[in-house]
Amino acid sequence: MASHFRTRRLTVEDSVGIRQLLMLYINEEVTAKCLQLSAFEKDLFVDTYLKFVVPQGTCIGVFDEKSDEMLACHLNTAWNKHVLPENFNLCQHTPALNKLLRFDEYMLKDAPKIINERPYLHGEIVVANPKIQRRGLAMHLMQLLEDIALEKKFEFIIGVANTNKSKGLVKKLGWQLSNEVRYSEYKDAVTGEAIFKDIPPPHTGAAFCYKELTSKRSCL
Repeated sequence: MASHFRTRRLTVEDSVGIRQLLMLYINEEVTAKCLQLSAFEKDLFVDTYLKFVVPQGTCIGVFDEKSDEMLACHLNTAWNKHVLPENFNLCQHTPALNKLLRFDEYMLKDAPKIINERPYLHGEIVVANPKIQRRGLAMHLMQLLEDIALEKKFEFIIGVANTNKSKGLVKKLGWQLSNEVRYSEYKDAVTGEAIFKDIPPPHTGAAFCYKELTSKRSCL
């Protein structure tokens, strides 16, 4: 990673920068973008992550050394503090967010049998400002995720890769893929709709991904 960037753990004092990046994420992430969340739903999504995830002390930010602008972040949760649908104040005004959260839960359905009640760190969201996305930050953040998990003596890191690019990245870093789902075939459990049928190529599907950790971080 370029030397004019620096990384550190995030706190609630970083909420303004995190909010900006989360809004970028919810506007551009392929599944959320397809569902066209309302402004109310987007605010609810962001507020919930700021409330439940950031205080855990497991989130990482990348900052510009000169301006101190937050350029990227990786939001993570401990195995016993995973963000659940009930953490969101869902209601009749959140139909698209309901569908998005049901999809997220569906993607994690293989986790219990793979993890088998062992402690893990969940990589919830990775988002970077588009102007720096091609500078190796995604790989750097994924490696820092592994460092945090090892520091806390967790045995796994898990997440969901939602693009072909992200699936390729985690495989390069030694992650395993499970529960691979094609967007064109997924149907919402409540409505029966093929809610992602309009997601365009090259985004073909998502996969649950995980990595069992050893005492040292693996090297490329």
